[in-house]
Amino acid sequence: MDTHVLMPELTALSLDFLEGIRHIIWYFIVGILLAGWIRTYKFHVRLRKRLPSFGSYAVLVAVAVAIVSPLCACGVLPIMVSLLTAGMPLTPCMALLVASPLMSVEGYAVTAVLLGTSWANAKLVAAIFMGLWAGLVTHLLAGRGFGVTEIFRGPIPVGDMHDHDCDPRIACNCPDRWSNRIARRHPNKFIIFLAKSAETGWKVGRFILFGLVIEVLATRYIDPEWIGSVFASTRWYTTVLVTLASAPLHVNQFTAAGILYGPLNLLERMGSTVSWGSGMAFLIGGPVTALPAMAVFLSLFKPRVFWLYICICFSGTLIVAFATQFFLG
Repeated sequence: MDTHVLMPELTALSLDFLEGIRHIIWYFIVGILLAGWIRTYKFHVRLRKRLPSFGSYAVLVAVAVAIVSPLCACGVLPIMVSLLTAGMPLTPCMALLVASPLMSVEGYAVTAVLLGTSWANAKLVAAIFMGLWAGLVTHLLAGRGFGVTEIFRGPIPVGDMHDHDCDPRIACNCPDRWSNRIARRHPNKFIIFLAKSAETGWKVGRFILFGLVIEVLATRYIDPEWIGSVFASTRWYTTVLVTLASAPLHVNQFTAAGILYGPLNLLERMGSTVSWGSGMAFLIGGPVTALPAMAVFLSLFKPRVFWLYICICFSGTLIVAFATQFFLG
């Protein structure tokens, strides 16, 4: 491409990208500071460790922990396995696994600023529903070959995920994280808070930037009519197709919101909007699982547990998408 043509094009793309950054920066900062405070005092870890003591209320507590913990589908798997080997039933563990990738404190803030509070609130309700749905379905099947001793492929993993001699399949790299190394050297809570906030900002920010890059490129180079035909459609089969296409994608809650930001802006300029069905199918179906998570899950658990997990994710996403389209569309 000629330089005289390329430079204005790059300038326009850069301005679009910077506008997206300007739009979210303050909400992003507030979100990561709040998440840094939660991580500094380990509120979510304390609740997670106490999960086995909540008995019949464990599913509700698991969902509450899930929606404040910034974990993706792959990140929550070792936690789920450690809880199982510690004696926790599969029901609350499945609720934690399904709900965790969908919402967090900073995830709510990012979704609210990119897509609006209506989308953020709908996504929060959807995350709670997905956790409860996972718990309900698993509870109904718990007595049919889904006991802790019946679900693992091969030997049951031994040890907690933070033990130095635990099963390598569930080993966690928490001690090696930059913020935890800082915490060991400097026990001052304010320094730890700054380290946790900075680390959260990097972990979240890179995915938001990736999502914004995709949004800018898609908005500029993909046919608006095609985007409209997918994301503005209220047809039931479009919702199903978006769910099927989103589930294998390796996108988390931040990237998904960043990607959907483009079609939402584009369609609003065209006098239309993203349909609740397609939008929620992407926001929930994308982060709830991914091919890497599926592969790890299948390596740890027997096929029937894998298919239970997949069916919960797909059916729950479809219920959320059709319900939001019916009530809010």
